[in-house]
Amino acid sequence: MHHRYGLQDLRNLAISLHLAKSQIGQIRIFSDRIGNDI
Repeated sequence: MHHRYGLQDLRNLAISLHLAKSQIGQIRIFSDRIGNDI
C-alpha cells in the first residue's frame, strides 16, 4: 500500500522537529549552566 503524506502529516512533522529543536536548545543551555557552576 502506497502512503502519501498529507499536509496535516507534514505540519505535525514540522511541529515535532520544532519542539525537538527547542528542547535540545534548553538542554544545551542547562548543561552550560552546570558547566559554569562546577
